[in-house]
Amino acid sequence: LIHPTAIIMNKKNVSVGYGSIISAGCVLTTDINIGDNVLVNLNTTIGHDCHIARMSSIMCGVNIAGGVQMGEGCFVGSGANILNQIKLEENVKIGAGAVVTTDVPAGKTAKGVPANWL
Repeated sequence: LIHPTAIIMNKKNVSVGYGSIISAGCVLTTDINIGDNVLVNLNTTIGHDCHIARMSSIMCGVNIAGGVQMGEGCFVGSGANILNQIKLEENVKIGAGAVVTTDVPAGKTAKGVPANWL
């Protein structure tokens, strides 16, 4: 389900999996792969060359820069920023407003500016 106000800049190079939702005001650039049952909530931006694995949830106002790889079952809180070339392994949680500057290992929670994982 893709909301009519969502902007997909290069529809040929963006794939959205079964049961996924792209909400109003989202902007997706190019070379993006979104797995099954992913929620991309209001006004989120996803940069080029990103992969978001199945069963992940991205809340409102998140900015995901280019080259980000997000593992299965991740959760990204509202207003978070994930910088270029970051890898979030499976079941990672990112706190609201966090700025993620380094890779986050599986099952960890990252919060703060810059984000530290616990």
